[in-house]
Amino acid sequence: MRVGNKQPGASGYKELVNFKEFIGYSVDPKTGKKLATNWGKIHYGRDGIHIVPTKARK
Repeated sequence: MRVGNKQPGASGYKELVNFKEFIGYSVDPKTGKKLATNWGKIHYGRDGIHIVPTKARK
């Protein structure tokens, strides 16, 4: 799932991915509760790529 208006793979491009297996925890900013997730947001940058666990999507 594309996030924003950058070209795929370009620096600044972000996408949401369901990895279909546990990848880490997302923290609810209101409660501070840690939630297991299989969703991640991939951030593409000049210096590489990283994945941030994010809240589950439906």
